[in-house]
Amino acid sequence: LDDLRTLVSTRFTQLEQARAQAEQDADEATLTAAVREGSALTNEIRDLAAAMQTRQEVLLRARQGRARDVSQTATGIAVGSLVVGGFGGAFVTSRLALGLTRRLRHLLRDAERLASGIPAESVVEGDDEDGRLGRDLRAASVVLRSREEELTETRHFLQHVLDTAPMMVTRRSGGLDPRLTYVSPN
Repeated sequence: LDDLRTLVSTRFTQLEQARAQAEQDADEATLTAAVREGSALTNEIRDLAAAMQTRQEVLLRARQGRARDVSQTATGIAVGSLVVGGFGGAFVTSRLALGLTRRLRHLLRDAERLASGIPAESVVEGDDEDGRLGRDLRAASVVLRSREEELTETRHFLQHVLDTAPMMVTRRSGGLDPRLTYVSPN
C-alpha cells in the first residue's frame, strides 16, 4: 500500500506540474513529455493494483481452503460425536435396563416365595421404589412368618383342648343342610 500511495502522490504532483505548464503555454514537446510521464505513472499504478489484486485472490483462495478444511473437520467431529454419543447412550441405557430388570426379577422371585409361604430373601437395596418394595417384602415375610407360628400354636392348643375335653365336642357346617364336620375322640 505504501508503494501505491507514493505512486499516486507522484502522479498528482506530475498532473499539477503538467497543468501549470499548460497554463504557461509550454511548448508542444514539453507537454508531450508530461503526458508520456503521466501515462507511465498511470501504467505503474495499474500494474501495482493488478499485482495487489492477484495477491488478494491468492490469499482468498488459501483462506477459503482453510475454511473448507475447518468445516470438514468440524463436520467429522460432529458426526463422530453423534456416533459416539449414540453408542454411549445406547450402552448406558442397556446397562440401566439390565440393572432394573435384574432388580425386578429378584423382587418377583421374593413375591412368589412369599405367596408360597417361604420367607422373602430380597437383596434389592436402595432408597428408590425398588429398594422400598424389597424392604416391604422382607417385612411382610417376617409378619407372615410370625402369624403363621401363632396360628400353628393356636391350632395345637385348640386340638389339645378338644382332645382332653371331659365331654365329646362336635362341629357342624352352617347352612340349610348342617353336616357334622368334626367329632372329638373322647
